[in-house]
Amino acid sequence: MSQIELARAIHDLVESECSSAAFYTTLAGTATDPEVVRFFEEMAKAETRHAEALETLVHKLPQDLANLAPSGALGRAEIAMGWGSADGLSLREAMELAMEAEQNAQLVFDALAETNGGMAGELFARLARAEAAHVEQLQQAMAEL
Repeated sequence: MSQIELARAIHDLVESECSSAAFYTTLAGTATDPEVVRFFEEMAKAETRHAEALETLVHKLPQDLANLAPSGALGRAEIAMGWGSADGLSLREAMELAMEAEQNAQLVFDALAETNGGMAGELFARLARAEAAHVEQLQQAMAEL
């Protein structure tokens, strides 16, 4: 993976994590059960932390790469999956959609961890583990529905 491809991927991932946080925030705002609200608020906070961690990598990139704009490819994929809006989704549908997105994110982070060393590879591996934990949390929450 070239430096430009890696930089573009990092920018796309920041955008994707921010979209994920916004989705969970929307779900928290539409939920009526206080436990469900807290669950989605915590998921939103975790996704925001992921974006912030990725931003630390952006700041370590050479200036020309740090200023690249996201390609938008991940955002388009999220919209195609229905990630862009929680309107009209049942709680189960929203959680299934979130679980699919978390699984996809885990795959992306795993692939990046395998192809990049150093601090970037370590961060990608950590984020892959976090996404796997999110999948488990969503599975547990769905089992309790």
